[in-house]
Amino acid sequence: MHSPLTPRRNPNPNEQSNAPLSPPQSPPSLLKFAEIKRKHKPNPLMMSKDDVREKRRNIFLNKLKDAREQSRLQARGGEDEMMRIILVSEQRRLHAHLARVAASIPTIEEETESQLLQEAENFG
Repeated sequence: MHSPLTPRRNPNPNEQSNAPLSPPQSPPSLLKFAEIKRKHKPNPLMMSKDDVREKRRNIFLNKLKDAREQSRLQARGGEDEMMRIILVSEQRRLHAHLARVAASIPTIEEETESQLLQEAENFG
């Protein structure tokens, strides 16, 4: 009985057993594809002190900017209030547009007057 850790012998004596085994290699085209696909991410431990300081500074400033924008939004009544203001302004713009379009359409009274005037001109 063989243990799983003992090396196996080649059952076919015609094959060479002295040939060194090399790890399987993938074709070169696959290696190039994998290298191209993967993005290079720098090691954060290898960054210089100035780069680390600049990165932390940018993160801090972005947090300050976001907090400032949030406080401005809250001062105006919050996000719901801003959405309501936008909705009301769009409704006003729509009503003004409809009023302009309606003013250009003649009413029934104006149509009958114009028809009577045309008939009077044609008749008389």
